Amino acid sequence: MTKKIFASALCLMALVLASCGSGKKATADNYYSDPVQRTAQPTLKKREVREVDKLAAAETTKMRAVGLGNDFDEKEARREAIQDAQNTLAGYLETTVVSLMKEYHKKAQANAKKYSETNLERLVETTVSQKISTKMIGIPEVYDASDATVQVYVCIELQKPTEQVLGEIYDQLTQDEILGTDYDKMKFIQDNQERLQELREKAK
Repeated sequence: MTKKIFASALCLMALVLASCGSGKKATADNYYSDPVQRTAQPTLKKREVREVDKLAAAETTKMRAVGLGNDFDEKEARREAIQDAQNTLAGYLETTVVSLMKEYHKKAQANAKKYSETNLERLVETTVSQKISTKMIGIPEVYDASDATVQVYVCIELQKPTEQVLGEIYDQLTQDEILGTDYDKMKFIQDNQERLQELREKAK
């Protein structure tokens, strides 16, 4: 009887030790398989800066933008890239001018013409599109993608200095009586240039 008790005790101890060992192993395995532990020290690889991005960053008096095009036809991809860059430039100008116009109309006198935000945005968009023209800077960068499409990056800039373009936008807006002459032209240009700089810094 004593031998049976002794044997049972040995079996019980073996089971306890085995369960403890497996618990430790599981804990160790969980520790190393924890995704937080695996990503605690990420490795970083710096991307190569495209030449078109360097060109866009090196602008002087004429605002620049980079555009991307993607198509199975390289010609279409180039056209798409130019259109994308033009839309970016126009978008910057429209955003800053519209925000200033909204502030101006809130402060305008009671007898001044009033426009809804939608109409104001549409009028500014039309004016900007009429006043900007662009040209390509540098050489397009062309990549063959794994899906057999072609990716094209281009850099374009305004043909006229940004200050001159803003002045022409001001002249058109005042001529159409969307903007009153009580908003000084040079202040309009300066205010927009400051906002353009802030907008482009945020976009980087």
